[in-house]
Amino acid sequence: MDPGVTGERGVAPSRPMGAIAMSTSRTKWSAILLNVLVPGSGLVILRREWLGLCLALLYGLLAQTALWGVWLIPISIPRLVVVGSAISAAAVWAGAQWLLIQRWRLVAAPEVELELERLLAQADAAMETGELESARRILLVARSLNDEHIGVNMRWGRLMQLMGRFHHARSTWRRVLRLRPSDQQDRQAREALAAIPPKT
Repeated sequence: MDPGVTGERGVAPSRPMGAIAMSTSRTKWSAILLNVLVPGSGLVILRREWLGLCLALLYGLLAQTALWGVWLIPISIPRLVVVGSAISAAAVWAGAQWLLIQRWRLVAAPEVELELERLLAQADAAMETGELESARRILLVARSLNDEHIGVNMRWGRLMQLMGRFHHARSTWRRVLRLRPSDQQDRQAREALAAIPPKT
């Protein structure tokens, strides 16, 4: 077993859809309410921080331009700009709601979790037998399903260590620590980080 990685098959068991603490009903309705008020903010709750932030900033800029053109300085802003900003802001708002629905469906779908567990088991087996390139291909598929699943990131960090890609391993284990891991997963990530050779 490689240094700094403990537990069965080298990785502690992951929680379901490990990126999100799913006290499901509260999380869902909080995300919906916030996303209606500030488009994109609900995506932040569902661990799509950069996408949510970009949508919120874009909506704020467009909505502010439209409001200025209607109420504050209507003479200074061309009518076409005001109308275009208002239509674009409405489109961003609607798009943010659609993205939230799609994200929630992915997070909550039990078949996605089952597929992830199957892929993770295959990756574990491939790493145990030294088939690192095969494990890499399997984990790329898993990452395409949910790149913020704790179990996926822990296997990716372990694989990067086994392949000697310590920069990628270090950034992945740090990401695990940001994904609200369990105590065991937190301890394992810190041990793995400590086992990575220092930067040269």
